[in-house]
Formats: sequence, structure tokens, C-alpha cells
Amino acid sequence: MAAGSTTALHGMPQPDDTFVNRGGPLAAIRRVLEDAKAAGQCAYVHVYGPSGVGKSQLIYQLARQLDTEFPDGAWCVELGSVEGAVLARPAAYLRQLLTYMGVDAATQR
Repeated sequence: MAAGSTTALHGMPQPDDTFVNRGGPLAAIRRVLEDAKAAGQCAYVHVYGPSGVGKSQLIYQLARQLDTEFPDGAWCVELGSVEGAVLARPAAYLRQLLTYMGVDAATQR
């Protein structure tokens, strides 16, 4: 959780100390989200790029900055790579979310 926050960041890795020089992209994504919220709409942001450039860290940092706007918490579900990797089945992602919510997915069949 961010300092002073009461929002649960489920599955969110600890902050990376090497996260630097990303103020521009963070501000741009925040603007998209804030504009959609002000218009009463939902926003979808797709972050893409080569492996290792910091896409995940960018989104983790954004989640920490926006944590007070989501009092029910935020969930991080790693979807995997779309290039060459076999993606998990939707049930695997659902199990991960249920675990974050404290539900034993094995007993919910």
C-alpha cells in the first residue's frame, strides 16, 4: 500500500527503486483516466513495447498513485506475453482474483 493509503493493492509487486524518468507517460495515462471519469465513461489503456522497457513498472506505479481513488482496492493479474508464450486459461486468472478476495477457489465448484 502507498504511504497513508487504506487501499489494498492485491498482487502488486513492491516498488522498484529503478523507476525513473516516467513522469510524462504517467501523466498522459492519468489524463486519459481522469478525462474518462469526468465524462462518466470507462477508459481502457493498452501499454505495449519491447520486453524489459518498464511497462509493468509503469502500471504498478500508476496503481500506487491512484490507490485512494479505488477504495475497494486494485488487483494485479499477470496476463503473460503475447509473443511466443502460451497464455494461461481464463480459469487461472479467475482463481488468482478469487485468491486475492480471500475465496478458496478449490471449494467453490
